Amino acid sequence: MRLTSPSPVYRGIFATFLAGSRQVSRKVLKQHQERRLQQLLLKRQIVMV
Repeated sequence: MRLTSPSPVYRGIFATFLAGSRQVSRKVLKQHQERRLQQLLLKRQIVMV
């Protein structure tokens, strides 16, 4: 199996896989950022009290 000239089918599968993984990573990043923001807010509230 040579990767010099991949067929359009494989190229399409690879493209869709890349797009999907990009969406998933974006979701994970968003969740992670939201979690960090919540933690920061909680810490600030504790400090304020």
